Amino acid sequence: MMDPVRPDFEVFVDALGRLVLRRPDGTEEVGVMPVRAFPLSDPGGLVTFCDADGREVASVPRLDRLQGDDRRLVEAEIARWEFLPVIRRVRSISPVDYPSVWEVETDRGEASFLVPADEHVRLVRERGVLVTDAHGIRWWVPDRRALDRASRRWLSRVL
Repeated sequence: MMDPVRPDFEVFVDALGRLVLRRPDGTEEVGVMPVRAFPLSDPGGLVTFCDADGREVASVPRLDRLQGDDRRLVEAEIARWEFLPVIRRVRSISPVDYPSVWEVETDRGEASFLVPADEHVRLVRERGVLVTDAHGIRWWVPDRRALDRASRRWLSRVL
């Protein structure tokens, strides 16, 4: 019977730097990719492991069910693939109509990007804002109330 706390697999990195999932019977899935089901609304929630063809081969209902090295490896692999800059300040949105160029300060430095249409700016949860630029890159405001007054004013014009 499977332990209700620990998943029935372990993960490790092979000599070629690929993430490998090993089951108790010794079978291995080489080159798996962990994917969060809800990276913004529940980042510690369901994580699925997909093979090279994108098929799910295993999952864990909560990231904290992975322990020690398994968890560190999975978190590191997720961080490699998830690129989600956090907007800390909105300098300008020009024009306020679409398409618009956003000038922002993020946790990764200053940036400028094009937002093609209003459906690319979405409210997430109560306070979050997710902006997707013309290249498909997502930009995240976890709590718009935590922004400075000028930034909140810019956002209020597009929300």
